Amino acid sequence: MGLVPVGSGSDTARGLRLVAKPKAALERALGVAPRPVDVMRLTQGEATRWVVNIASVGVSGMVAAEVNKLDRRWAGTYLWTALKSLARYRPGQVRVFLDGELWYEGGVVLMAIANGTVFARGMRIAPHALADDGLADVVLVQDVPVRQILPYVPRLYNGGHLKAPFVRWQRAARVRVEPVGELPPFELDGELTDPQTAEYEVISGALQVVY
Repeated sequence: MGLVPVGSGSDTARGLRLVAKPKAALERALGVAPRPVDVMRLTQGEATRWVVNIASVGVSGMVAAEVNKLDRRWAGTYLWTALKSLARYRPGQVRVFLDGELWYEGGVVLMAIANGTVFARGMRIAPHALADDGLADVVLVQDVPVRQILPYVPRLYNGGHLKAPFVRWQRAARVRVEPVGELPPFELDGELTDPQTAEYEVISGALQVVY
């Protein structure tokens, strides 16, 4: 697969550090040998879906829903929508298992299960993620007051948010997310999905991508 980044976010391309100019990206897609990239297989009940870049739970699902309603988007659309959504979001409760072991239980503002590094048009939510290491980077923002989160929002663009005392980060090949009580929104590569128990499994090298 070759990518020509002309979408509103183009975050998969950003994470793979593809050239931004469409003509140059097309020439590279047609002229360079592909390399293996991991994908994540998501199982929800009887349904199976696939994630190339990032799946997330929480306020990011609300942001995706609002942005997807817009006919036109500008450079600050995702950031502005995220700030508005934070003011209205009520954190859901989850249990998270990494490779079969309970890793976290409690309120979650945001959790990203990341194969790539970037979502929401340039936010480096998982700055250390590698697309070909057979693991997902799991980044979780715990339920704390919005006033504690706001100073770290600009740091999403350089990965500095990982230093926040309310942010947890770990790698795993399998991730299970169990909503408890009211279900937080889920999104997969910017598209909404039903908020229910979800199993993510990294399939190593499943996709051949030019980058």
